Parts: sequence; C-alpha cells; structure tokens
Amino acid sequence: MPRLFVAAWADEAVRARALDAEAALRARGLALRFYAPDQLHATMTFLGTVNQGCVGEIERACASVAAAQASFDLVIDRVGGFPSERRANVLWLGAGGEDAPFRAAARTLRERLADLGIALDEKEALPHVTIARAKIPVQLTALDVSPVRWAVREITLVESTTLPSGARYATLGTWRLGA
Repeated sequence: MPRLFVAAWADEAVRARALDAEAALRARGLALRFYAPDQLHATMTFLGTVNQGCVGEIERACASVAAAQASFDLVIDRVGGFPSERRANVLWLGAGGEDAPFRAAARTLRERLADLGIALDEKEALPHVTIARAKIPVQLTALDVSPVRWAVREITLVESTTLPSGARYATLGTWRLGA
C-alpha cells in the first residue's frame, strides 16, 4: 500500500535559499542531516498509507482542487524548528507573512480527501519546507534569511518510500493551479 502526500515542490529560488541556510547552519557546527535540493517541498496534506484502489480517486480530487485554486505566491523569510526552536528535530524554511492561499488550498484538499473517506490528521498545514533533521534535538538560534518569493503554480501527489538512507519520492501526478 502506497504512503502518499500532496505537496508544492520548491522552485529554484527556494532551493537556493535552502542552500544558503544549510551553509549558515553547517557553520554553527550543528549535527544535522540536510535534504537534497530536489527533495524540497511544502506538504499540503499527508495522507499516510492508503489502499492502492483509492489512488485514482485521490488523483481526481487533486485535479479538481488544483483547477479551482488560483496560483499564489509565498514569501519564504524565516527558519524555524519542530517541535520547538529550543529543541528542534526538524529545521525548516517558512513563510512568516501572508500564507492564507496556501492554507485555503490545503484545507480544500483535505475536505475533498475526507469526502473520499481518507482519515487525515487534524493539524492545519503550515507552509514550510523541511531542510534538515537532527537525531538529537538542537537549539535553533536566530538565523537571518533573505526573503524570497515562491510562485506556487502546481500541486503534486507523491509516493514516499522510507529507506535506511532516507525517504525516496516518486511523483504520481502533477496538476497546474487554476488550469
């Protein structure tokens, strides 16, 4: 059974900013495992493991939501950590300002998937791009990030396979927003 999520893939500007943040974090000597630039994305909804027979319905839901959702921009301008910046296991770049279009698209997508009977967690989507993970939590001190505008123009259904070397992603479908 596939393990799926729907995401917006980071564009070149966001990937470049992630490399800048990586260099700054490496200079601090933090023990982190960084993601490759081609894996950077903002998850809109995580579906988890689903029945293979549902994939077609999920693809149709993604296509419908994408067609009804206008493209939008996010300004990526901060570094944060989960579960907190004092004990971060996950480090990310995020949008500190206007993110309502991202949240609205993610909420609509979640509603359509719930209508299909797919159980989703209750967390609202936070527009962020995971750039690194820490085996042992790190304290994330202030890190300046030059803002970058990210033009979100499509969403992608992705299958995630967990390997000892990390996650491997396979694109199942991509839909242009507002198409």
